[in-house]
Amino acid sequence: MIRNLLASIFLLSSIPYTAFAELAIRTERNALCGVELYEERYDGDVCGWVYFEKQTNACPLDYVKSGPDLSCPESDLGGRKISTEIRKINDTWTIEWFRLNGVSTTQGNEDIKVILGNSIPHSNSGSYARETSYWSCKASFVNTSGSSWYGGMNCTTKPYVASCPLEKFGKVYKPCRHESHDKESPKKCRSDKFAAERYNSCSFYKTPEEIDAFIEATYGSLAINSASLPSKQADVYGTFRQEATFVCLIEKYSGLEGYDDVAADLIKKFKEAFGYPYTDSSRTCADAANEAIPTSITAGALNCSDYTLQSIKTLAKPEAMNLLVFNRFKSTCTTKLSYDLAVSWFDEKLLEINQLLADVVAKKDTERKEQLESLRTSVAESK
Repeated sequence: MIRNLLASIFLLSSIPYTAFAELAIRTERNALCGVELYEERYDGDVCGWVYFEKQTNACPLDYVKSGPDLSCPESDLGGRKISTEIRKINDTWTIEWFRLNGVSTTQGNEDIKVILGNSIPHSNSGSYARETSYWSCKASFVNTSGSSWYGGMNCTTKPYVASCPLEKFGKVYKPCRHESHDKESPKKCRSDKFAAERYNSCSFYKTPEEIDAFIEATYGSLAINSASLPSKQADVYGTFRQEATFVCLIEKYSGLEGYDDVAADLIKKFKEAFGYPYTDSSRTCADAANEAIPTSITAGALNCSDYTLQSIKTLAKPEAMNLLVFNRFKSTCTTKLSYDLAVSWFDEKLLEINQLLADVVAKKDTERKEQLESLRTSVAESK
């Protein structure tokens, strides 16, 4: 697999080295920002129902129906009696009233006066009876002489049944809509059970789908870059005579699964650079701390930091500069720029991954956060 990956390494040498920038943040409405407004729908199961308007006992009471009943407050069971003495002189009746138990003669909305009044007809001696819904009266008359009449009338009350509102006569309810009635139509509402009509606006680097693509692409590039980096490290360590650092690099990849070809290439480069096998070197990893790549590569007025990997290839020799010195500068600078380009990929990806780990998606999506953290470990360990 490594051999196949190494076939792609030459592509890196054609890319000019430039300082990488942070990811560009953008602000827009997106599903990852949360929902600002959900769709509005007619849905009875979610929003509720409009029930038919009816008059049932589930509605507020309007009134209780009325009917006659002895239990009504104005009802009277009867039992009262009253007697009168009647005397007729000429054509005028004179009625003398007698009270019984202090009770008025007005009972059950019927006045005894109305019953008697002037309604007693002229008649022969005998009896005369009158009856209303409440009173039962009987009069007896005697013709004493000529037009003089004398008599008496006895009245007895009968039970009087008044009317009043009672539940047994029925109740009338106000019209209303109630859930016990049949469903007429669904209500309309907005709910988080519906799709989003409008998302919130927020700032982010990548959407979940873009992060998935980023992770996949980074793993693909990591396989190539992790295979090419050791070779470029070997070139720069050999160029600047960093023997201990070179030995340490070989030991890092020796015995590492999948890197047999890489380790063999490093061992070969070491012998080409130093003239003897790395196993004969007296240097160890502990000595590497004293070795460092020069920060400045110059030749006369030429400074490697002024060029990219692309521009150094087309650089023309200054007239006054020795060809050997120029070629040495150009070769050394090319090696350093190629190494810097390879390392910059790892630094760039680590920066991007850290930015994404602090972004909206990683804060909300545990699974993608774990994937980014795993990718960061892989990139850091391969550098």
